[in-house]
Amino acid sequence: MSRDSRGPKRSRHHGHRRRFRKTVKVSGQPRRQFERSVTQLRELQQDRQAQKKKDIEDLLHILEQQERKGEPYNPSDDGFVFTAAQIHTARQQKVRSNAWASA
Repeated sequence: MSRDSRGPKRSRHHGHRRRFRKTVKVSGQPRRQFERSVTQLRELQQDRQAQKKKDIEDLLHILEQQERKGEPYNPSDDGFVFTAAQIHTARQQKVRSNAWASA
């Protein structure tokens, strides 16, 4: 039987190459999963920041209404979880923003 009748000559490393390609392909999966996770984390952080901004704006609006009425207001009664310092900072930023807008 001649060598030509047995089909193409295969390298003895052929099986190693196939396993290597499979390993390379599989090793990329954790990296892609990590990248997807980072993207999802960034989206969640952006959503939370947007919600926090909306919540503080809502709180400042309610505080202004209650102050005009001369009534006390406790933000935690409505589920707001901002500290006094955060509320103070937000008020100061709003005052500055309004001053710049009217200038």
